[in-house]
Amino acid sequence: MFYECPFCEEYSGTKIAQNSRLIYADGGYALVPTVGCFTEGYCLYLPTKHVTSFAFLGKVELTRVQDELYKISDILKREYSSELIMAEHGAGSETKCGASCINHAHIHLIPVNDSLMVLKQFLNVGGPPTILNSMSDLSVLSGEPYIYLNWRGDKFLVWTNTEKFPRQFVRSVCATLHGLPDMWNWRMFPFYEEMKATTARLKHHFAFGIREIPIVRPTNINRDEANVL
Repeated sequence: MFYECPFCEEYSGTKIAQNSRLIYADGGYALVPTVGCFTEGYCLYLPTKHVTSFAFLGKVELTRVQDELYKISDILKREYSSELIMAEHGAGSETKCGASCINHAHIHLIPVNDSLMVLKQFLNVGGPPTILNSMSDLSVLSGEPYIYLNWRGDKFLVWTNTEKFPRQFVRSVCATLHGLPDMWNWRMFPFYEEMKATTARLKHHFAFGIREIPIVRPTNINRDEANVL
């Protein structure tokens, strides 16, 4: 166990069953409201065992993760009547952090009203991304830092020029869209009440486990908006 890792400290062994902010834990993964929950519904999806980034999981496991994220994103979009972005600041190793703050794989799931604006901010900072066929293609990046953005569900985008992205970049972009441009830092602004509200609102959706929830894959996006890539 990695005692210096805050996620390992929180979700190891029996501690996971005692965790009050847990929305669900099933099959080696957990869903929790993030510390720094500047909008209700902002969650993290993470493996309960230490993995440096999702790229280390391999193609088969990443296919399973992608299906689980489709299930979760459908629930979040319906519950909060919003769009959703999913992003990872993936670390390459304990020393090759890139834009990552915590070197334990975690996907940000953030309800937003304008996901196109989020994409434009990523493009403004990082330039053109590499477009993957699916999330499973992240496996080729194991050992290297990267920025991953799932946009509109069916666009899997990666930037490897992580030096251009400041830490907590996705948080900064989305907090600004929510009218909180100076409150993106989770260490300074934990938003505990929003965390509690998120757990209370979402937990019943997963009462019977993630596997019982049907997969809802995204439909094709607006072609004009796709041209921004």
